[in-house]
This record gives sequence, structure tokens and C-alpha cells, in this order.
Amino acid sequence: MSPDLRETLAHVARPADIRRIASGVRSADEVRRLFALTADGEERIAYRAAWTLCHLGPAWHALLHERYDDLAAAAIAAPHAGRRRLLLALLWRQPQPEPPRVDLLDFCLEAMADPAQPHGVRMYCMKLAYEMCRTQRDLLHEFRTLLDIMEPDTLPPSLRAVRRNVLTALDRNHPLPRR
Repeated sequence: MSPDLRETLAHVARPADIRRIASGVRSADEVRRLFALTADGEERIAYRAAWTLCHLGPAWHALLHERYDDLAAAAIAAPHAGRRRLLLALLWRQPQPEPPRVDLLDFCLEAMADPAQPHGVRMYCMKLAYEMCRTQRDLLHEFRTLLDIMEPDTLPPSLRAVRRNVLTALDRNHPLPRR
């Protein structure tokens, strides 16, 4: 990986470039540097750093899990919807802590029902909220009520499918598959 990772990210735009950078990660220090760049003041650098983290292999997931709280705070505060979606995707890959983070759960419950949020953000929020509520019976009832309020006819096909999959998992008391 390039010694000046920030400069490298400033000049990439294609998915192949992001995959090349991700496949070049060889150390925990490089992952930490990428993670630090997700908070860069220049949005395109922060977005591309998050995009690169999403392309890291499973070997690095445990290192990202150590940053779960930082990822959650960054996702909640992200001013750019694309970066928020990528950070939520990284959170989705992580085991959810017990008890769940209340601020993240509140954010997800609100965002999944908010038509102003992009579909990708709503999708990850719905999945994360289910996983956080799954082991908490009192929260699970509230979550199901929110899903019932979300009329399938008013949802775009992508969210309708996620809602259906979540309801199926909820009825069977199963976790959602992580693909």
C-alpha cells in the first residue's frame, strides 16, 4: 500500500482502484490508517476510505470489530449519506454487542422509517435494528410495530424485500443471513 494513503485515495475513482488498495492492505496499522481517514475533512477522501474498508477481506473484520463504537458514532454523525451507508455496512458485518448501543438503535429505528433517507441507509438500518432487537423481547415488539407501520405498497422494491426478509427471520426467531 502507498505510504501516502490519503494522496492515493484522492486520485482513485473506479471500483477496481478501491479493490486494488484493499487487496494491498497487509497490516493492522494500514487498517487503522484507513479507518482514521473515514473522518477526513475532505468528504471524497472519507468516502473512499470507508469504501476501501468495505472491500477488506474477512481477516480484517475482527480488527474493525474492535472499533465498533467508533464505527457506530461515525455512522450516526456522517454528513454524507453515501459514507453513512458504507459505515452501516461495516457495522452490519460485525457481531452486535449485548446490550445494544441505544444511540445506534434509536438512529436505526428512526432512519429505517424515514423516506428522506436513501434506500441503502434504510436497508442497513432495518437489518441492524432487527439484530439489535432480536434478543430483547420488549424491543422486538416495538420493532415489529414499526415494520407493520411501514406499508409494503409504499416502499420501493428493495426495501419491500428487506422488510419481507426481516419479518420472515423475526417470525422464525432466526438471525438474518450475512451476505
